[in-house]
Amino acid sequence: MKPQYFKLLIILSVILFVYLIYKIYQEDVHVWTCESENNAPSCTVVGLMSEENGNPLRALNFYQLSCEKDYSLGCFHLGNLYLKMGEKKKARKSLEKACELDLKMACAQLEEMAS
Repeated sequence: MKPQYFKLLIILSVILFVYLIYKIYQEDVHVWTCESENNAPSCTVVGLMSEENGNPLRALNFYQLSCEKDYSLGCFHLGNLYLKMGEKKKARKSLEKACELDLKMACAQLEEMAS
């Protein structure tokens, strides 16, 4: 095997290994950055993953953390989750906060709810 192909094989193997490790621990990384570094987008990502995996209570917790950190998308998803749970007052409050944080789709959803 030519040395340049061997180097390329090693580089590709390392990249693949790092990618696989990230995919395995992706949720853990986001949980850590949410809780330890107060990263609101990571909190929203964990909420989305939790909701996708059928754990709405965990999703609710992470969306609340994100919304408390004034992240509009976290408030938006929190409002939508509250709507799914049938809690319209809480949903409206979360969507209003998202709208105040300049998320246009939250404002549009509030208009739909009003009509």
